[in-house]
Amino acid sequence: DLMFGMGENHGQVIESSWDAAVKSSGADTLPNQESGQKLSSDLSEIEPKFVASGHGFCITIVG
Repeated sequence: DLMFGMGENHGQVIESSWDAAVKSSGADTLPNQESGQKLSSDLSEIEPKFVASGHGFCITIVG
């Protein structure tokens, strides 16, 4: 379960590069460091245009 932002941001849409979104995804906070690194690596391999997050901002990918 990734969180692309904290606070009162449900339903808001921001613009971000995918690289910046992956870095702020929370993957590095997983209890197992190896799993977090694999998740970040796997996410870096895809090229979404929009992320509809269940927690945090929705993200229009730019750049």
